[in-house]
Amino acid sequence: MNPGLLDEKIMLEYPTSSSVDRFGQSIMNYASQSLFANVKKQGGGENTNNGYIYNTATYIFTLRENSNINEKANITYDGNKYNIVYVDELVYDGYTKVTGERRN
Repeated sequence: MNPGLLDEKIMLEYPTSSSVDRFGQSIMNYASQSLFANVKKQGGGENTNNGYIYNTATYIFTLRENSNINEKANITYDGNKYNIVYVDELVYDGYTKVTGERRN
């Protein structure tokens, strides 16, 4: 892949540790990292859950290899947060392909 195609700025948020609040509930602490990626929309749809209608959008993010990426991390792109549903590290040499899903 041509590195010049990594032209969209994204923010990767990954869990670093967890702590407990004063009520005994665990709180996940996140670190963030700014990266450049190639972003392509794969699809979208509309679903219902417990009577609520929500929209989904699936995007493919191709970025340089990064050891912090896993299914517990999130990607913020264009003001929207995407849950990582799949990480494919073997697509290109030195690159990682990540599938993210947005729910509204």
